[in-house]
Amino acid sequence: MAEYLVLRFEGPMQSWGSEAIDPRRPTGAHPRRSALAGLIGNALGWRHSDVDSLNRLQDALRFATREDREPDRLWDYQTADLSQLSGFGRWGPTSPGGAFKEGTHILKKEYLADASFTVAVGLAADYDEVSLGALAQALRRPGRPLFLGRKSCPPATPIACGIVEAAGPAEALQLAPLAPGTEGGSKRVWFHEGQVDPAPGDRVEEGWQRRNYRTNRFDAMERMVERRVDFGAADAPTE
Repeated sequence: MAEYLVLRFEGPMQSWGSEAIDPRRPTGAHPRRSALAGLIGNALGWRHSDVDSLNRLQDALRFATREDREPDRLWDYQTADLSQLSGFGRWGPTSPGGAFKEGTHILKKEYLADASFTVAVGLAADYDEVSLGALAQALRRPGRPLFLGRKSCPPATPIACGIVEAAGPAEALQLAPLAPGTEGGSKRVWFHEGQVDPAPGDRVEEGWQRRNYRTNRFDAMERMVERRVDFGAADAPTE
């Protein structure tokens, strides 16, 4: 048995980056490995320059995701001239530069509205840089503001919901209660292909999951199994 931290992602909007094409910025259907590593790293107070720690944490994550409430998808048309502005990004204060340093830019960004996800997150047995309990504490008292994918998407509820003991991420999700206000029944769940064998009726998707924080580019794809699973009432996770 291993310990798994139960996370809940709820907010008016979420956006879990997918492959960007020109000005279009679509969202994936669920949080990915790199998104979880970035959010947890932010909570720990790490900076984008802490590339080795971020890469090690990202590779150590063992997780599965359940969609408690199906979202509506919406697109936002945005124009911005950021050449004279400074602000606050995911990793702290920012200044003009990069692709947005000159002129007005047009973007179309996609969001998941009114979604609710429950994620069971564990750590590889050989990872000892940060404990699961320390991750839970950091998410309750984060080193800087947390976002559900984009900085325009703050969480509406506490993210860390407790720790459960389970044989794997799939069992941990069975122990994690559904989000308040949602009903039991058939839910979409995503597992890494190595956690479960695809069965008839499953959907297997392949996408960019791992970001190399040293080069700031995605460098590895992973296959995820999407499955419909029935969920009823569950005991609340314990610390």
